[in-house]
Amino acid sequence: MHTISRIITWKRNILASVAVLTSLIVLSFYGVYTNQFYFLKPDNYIFPLLASVHFLYLYVVWFKITEDELPDPKMRNIEYVLYAIIIVYLFKIYDSVTVLNSIELYGQHVIPTTFKPIATLSVVL
Repeated sequence: MHTISRIITWKRNILASVAVLTSLIVLSFYGVYTNQFYFLKPDNYIFPLLASVHFLYLYVVWFKITEDELPDPKMRNIEYVLYAIIIVYLFKIYDSVTVLNSIELYGQHVIPTTFKPIATLSVVL
């Protein structure tokens, strides 16, 4: 167990979370059916706004660990907001799986070659 905690440190875990969230924010603007980015659709800005709360929580956790402080009520409130945001994250996972499974439904249409890799990446992340 001690070797695992040396390999997977809290800093690496937070940095990996930031990398995954940043990748998902970029992918939220990407249309897998058309192989284009859509910056003018208001729906594409929901996930980045909610992810900003996640970034705030990661920053607070980083700060509390580096300063060796205990959690406070503000941090707990941010955590409670994240519990509500999990519902949106679960919906995005469902939506990504639905899009990935729709390849057979639109088999006769022209689908970009990047459809399957990008849709799979968004589900995995």
